[in-house]
Amino acid sequence: MLVDHNDDDDDDDDESQIFEKCRRRIGVFLIPPVEEARADITNKLASAAALRKVRQGQQKLKEMEFYVVNNDYTSLQLALRKEPFFDIRKNSYILVRGGDDGPLAGDLERCYKTFMASLEKMDTTATLGLRGRRPLEDGEFYHSYRSTVESLENFLAVANEAAEIPVQYKD
Repeated sequence: MLVDHNDDDDDDDDESQIFEKCRRRIGVFLIPPVEEARADITNKLASAAALRKVRQGQQKLKEMEFYVVNNDYTSLQLALRKEPFFDIRKNSYILVRGGDDGPLAGDLERCYKTFMASLEKMDTTATLGLRGRRPLEDGEFYHSYRSTVESLENFLAVANEAAEIPVQYKD
């Protein structure tokens, strides 16, 4: 406890008055207590950059249609493992965690899981086509590609809305 030697009436002051006098003398300003956010605030702040990266991945995915139409399994798999597409899972998950406190959390997670499942199926289908272990049915590869494109579009639509919702604080 700091003591003010210039005032004789310090004994009568309660702690808040003593604290206020000390604060004024040394120029310290207290920051009010911060409310606790429901979502992971780091991911909420990173959502804008993650959204931009996922959109870049979406553009790259649309460019991969040439590989799919020509059954170029190797090129498709290589493209999935290069920038900007290789970290789409991480950036998509940042969007899910950043929006887990809002009203769209359930839709966001559902769309994320659908997108990831279709992406993995497309990659698996490409692997099967590349290895030739079983012949692919006509249009199977293209169908898995279209499913991935559509699920990414759905995910981005929900993620875009969720990213615009401000941070929700606990009551």
